[in-house]
Amino acid sequence: MIDKVLNALDWLRKVPIGFLLALLIVLALLLFLPTEIAETLAVSDFRNVYRRFLGPTFLLFASFFITKALLSLNDFRRRKASQRRRLLQLHKLTPEEKGYLAQFILHQRNTIHVAMGDGIAGGLEANGIIYCSSNEFNILEGPPFNLQPWAREYLSQYPNLLEGAVGGPQTNEERIFGGKIW
Repeated sequence: MIDKVLNALDWLRKVPIGFLLALLIVLALLLFLPTEIAETLAVSDFRNVYRRFLGPTFLLFASFFITKALLSLNDFRRRKASQRRRLLQLHKLTPEEKGYLAQFILHQRNTIHVAMGDGIAGGLEANGIIYCSSNEFNILEGPPFNLQPWAREYLSQYPNLLEGAVGGPQTNEERIFGGKIW
């Protein structure tokens, strides 16, 4: 018996919120329709026979719906706060960080290569602004980095955030030999 109840609760947990709302509306209509309308819709006999099951079922679905709605609202709020924090990071870039990101936006590059152990690229990666696009790379060029799509979209929309950019990324080859040797 307990297994059946747990399976039913697990099923309810997986039901989409829109479907829960539809079930809740149907149950509310069955329970709360005036008698004249219930008779017109031919649900008054059903309501009278199963009323003792409809009330608890309504309460169960209502509690699951409210819980899912509150959890969804909380997730939405958390995502929005995270998005605000990420965008705020783009407003607080150092001139050197701007120099790295300017390569993506102003010079229309999809990928930059940086020297291994580059602190600026490491900081941008730690902040989730860029990401290492491959674990395989040429030792002279260094690892490849791409700009996160959300950052590319925002910086493309507000390129003025890159004003005051200083320098740019250097590959291992450029750091060691002062430029390309090939």
